[in-house]
Amino acid sequence: MNNTLETQNTILEPHRFSVAEYRRIFENGILPFEPRSQLIQGEIYFMAAMNKAHFDALRILNKLLLKTYGHLVEVSNQAPVQTWDDSQPEPDFALLHQDYPGGIPVAADVLLVIEVSDSSLKFDREKKLPEYAKSAIPEAWILNLIERQLEVYRQPSGEQYLQRQIVLDGTAFAPAFAPENSIEWFLGLEEKQ
Repeated sequence: MNNTLETQNTILEPHRFSVAEYRRIFENGILPFEPRSQLIQGEIYFMAAMNKAHFDALRILNKLLLKTYGHLVEVSNQAPVQTWDDSQPEPDFALLHQDYPGGIPVAADVLLVIEVSDSSLKFDREKKLPEYAKSAIPEAWILNLIERQLEVYRQPSGEQYLQRQIVLDGTAFAPAFAPENSIEWFLGLEEKQ
């Protein structure tokens, strides 16, 4: 898609932000921290407010990830990951190498990203997933609240993942970095004991 705008004598091009510029915008108070935003390929996207189902899924998934994988990885939720000089998406969860040095993680620090998707499903699939693949994050999951399934993406190649698997509600599944540690995926709002 070409974003140029032609006028009588000039061609106007949109400004693409770098991660450094994006960070300065917030550090200098030019844009407020709310609503949440993300930088994808130089463009700033403002995210919609979170609904109850999304919030409940985040809360339950956070407990489950910490309990199951907290001894193997660092679990980061709703924090930025710098994928390129012009991209800093904020996955709902990023599971980072145990030896992650701190600061804003880069793609090489990430073992798995997880997006909880309802109203953001199209954006997560079409904008964020290609960013994760392009930056060689080995695995990405979309917890699809609309279709009540977990979409698992592996084997990044260019801007896509070569392997896609659907895990149905209530099925046990494990990430590639810990195949022996599976968890049962459920999308109900009540917690399982």
